Amino acid sequence: MTATNSGGGYALSASSTQGASILSTSDGTGSGSAMLLRQNASGDGSNALYAKTYTHTGTHYGVQGVTTSQGAGVLGQGTSDTGVLGQGTAGVVGQGTAYGVVSQGDGLVSGGNLYDDGGVSGVCSVAAGATSASCSFRVAFVDTTARPVVVVTPQGDPGGVYWAGDASAIGFTLNLASPAPDAVDFGYHVVGLYTPAAARAKLPSAAAAARPSRARR
Repeated sequence: MTATNSGGGYALSASSTQGASILSTSDGTGSGSAMLLRQNASGDGSNALYAKTYTHTGTHYGVQGVTTSQGAGVLGQGTSDTGVLGQGTAGVVGQGTAYGVVSQGDGLVSGGNLYDDGGVSGVCSVAAGATSASCSFRVAFVDTTARPVVVVTPQGDPGGVYWAGDASAIGFTLNLASPAPDAVDFGYHVVGLYTPAAARAKLPSAAAAARPSRARR
């Protein structure tokens, strides 16, 4: 089945009072998609898929993704922008026995513990007898206008006063007031501090923040 629309409106419209109005199934052992949607329109706010729920009693979803095996109910990928954009009181709601929402580069929470792949935490070492160490973030800040705020905690005796300085998009410097008696590890956490105005301007990007078009009835 092929549906094409070169103007406004819908290429395909389907409605049902019970069950599914459109059922798309992909069988076999090869890779493929049950349904492929492409958006090639140049107009701002165009959508390959637009889903909307209207006021009813109970809980309803514009899009619900469910997987009964390995994989993801909904997978969002973006090569230069946003994979999934959520708007509303709750833009994106995730539920799962391990993770509700997983984003590579972000912290993961499981069983009450927070896990990170090096984007917001890490360990930096100061050699015995040294008074400083250059520490690099495993994941550098993409936006250099954000102010990195670094909190460090020694994992051993640093031998005196210590502080973090020269924080930048790629790392910071660990400073000791006196030479370290032995090699000592410092654990650190870092977050990028934005002013509200900068956050509104940069998170998400202008393209990702484009208002989705409203389906006409």
